[in-house]
Amino acid sequence: MNLHWRRMGLVAWREIRERVRTRTFLLSTAVVALLAAGGVAGTGFIEDAFEPGPERLGVLDASPETLTSTLEETAEAFGVTLDLRRYESEGIAEAALQDDQVDALLLDGERLVFRDSESRESHEELAMVANQAVRLLRLPQQLEQLGLTPEQGRSLLQPEPLPQALLDQAEPVAEDNEASGALASFSVIVLFMAVAFYGNSILMGVVEEKTTRVVEVLLGSLRPRELLTGKVLGILAVGMMQFGAGVVAAVAAVAVTGTADMPAVAGETAVWLGVWLLLGLLLYSFMYAAAGALVSRQEEAGNVTTPIMTVLLGAYFATLFVALNDPDGTEALVMSLVPFTAPLVMPPMMALGDPPVWQIAASLVMTVLGIAAVIWFSGRLYAGAVLRTGPRVRLLEAWRSARGAP
Repeated sequence: MNLHWRRMGLVAWREIRERVRTRTFLLSTAVVALLAAGGVAGTGFIEDAFEPGPERLGVLDASPETLTSTLEETAEAFGVTLDLRRYESEGIAEAALQDDQVDALLLDGERLVFRDSESRESHEELAMVANQAVRLLRLPQQLEQLGLTPEQGRSLLQPEPLPQALLDQAEPVAEDNEASGALASFSVIVLFMAVAFYGNSILMGVVEEKTTRVVEVLLGSLRPRELLTGKVLGILAVGMMQFGAGVVAAVAAVAVTGTADMPAVAGETAVWLGVWLLLGLLLYSFMYAAAGALVSRQEEAGNVTTPIMTVLLGAYFATLFVALNDPDGTEALVMSLVPFTAPLVMPPMMALGDPPVWQIAASLVMTVLGIAAVIWFSGRLYAGAVLRTGPRVRLLEAWRSARGAP
C-alpha cells in the first residue's frame, strides 16, 4: 500500500513540476489574479457609478435660517443626501432649475417647483424631505393656535410604539446568515466553473499523453490506476495554486482599495465550503480523466464529455432551484445523499438551513464512497482504453479490455 501511494505521489509531483514551469501556467495564474483583483475593484467602481447622487435643492436667500437647518436634519433622518444651494432671487433660482443645476426649488417655504413631471417623479424623496421640513417649521405655530405644548404635540405626532411579542419563539436568525448564503451561492458557481475548467484540463492532459505515446513508457513501471490517480491529484494541486493566487489577490485588493467589504462569515462555514469544493472536484475530475482515455484526438473530446456535463448541469440547476429556495426540504435532503449532487447542494443547505449532524455525516460518507467508486470505475476504463489508438473507444469495449488489468 505504501508503495502505491509513493508511486501516485511521484506522478502527482511530476505533473506539478512540469506544469508550474510552463508559460501557460504563469500567464493563466496572472490572469486569474488580475481578474480577481479587478473584480473586487470593479465591484466598488460599479457601486459608486450607480449610487444615486445628492438631491439638489435650491432655496432663496430670503428664506429663514431655520429652514436650512430643518431641511438638513430632516434629510439626515430620512437617509437622503441633500445638496442645498441658495439663490438671491426667484428669477436666478428658476434659471438654475431650467439649466439643471438643481433638481427642485423651495420658494419661500410655500411652493416646491420641479422642472417637469419626469423630474418630479424621479425626485420623490426630495419632495418628501421638503414637505416634512416645512411641516416641522409650521408645527409650533399650529400647536400654539390649538393651545398645546410642544411636548403634547410631539406625543401626538410621535406616539410611543406598541410593545411587540413573537408567537413563534424560535431562535433568531444569525446576523451572518445573509453573508453565509451569498458565499454558499458563490461556492456553487465556483465549483461548477472549476470542474468544467480543470476537468477539461485533465482530459486534455490524458489525451496528450496518449497521443504522444508517453503513457506507454509510464505504464512500464506504473499501474494504470496509480498513473490516473497521481495525474488527477497533480493537476488539481496546480489548480488549487491558481485558485489560491486568486483569493490572495482578491483579499489584497479589498485591503488596498477598500471598495468592497469582506463577508462576515463564520470560519466553520468557510471550512465546510472548502471541503465540499474539494470533494466535488475529486469526483468529477476522475470522470473527466476516464473520458480522456476513450479518445485519441482532442477534437473528439467534446463527444465524451457530454454525459459528464449533463450530470453536472443537472446538479447545478437542481441546486439553484431547489436547495437555495428550500434548503430544509425533502428534495434537498435526497440530493444531499447522492454523490453527484451532494458537493453542490450541501454548502447552501449548511449555510441557509439547519441540517442535522446525521445528515451531514451521511452526505460525507456517501460522497466519499461515490468518489471511491468513481476512482475504481475510471481506473478500469483508463486501463482498458489508454493504450488503444485510432477511433473512439466505447465504454463496453474499454471495460472488457481492462479485464485482468492491475
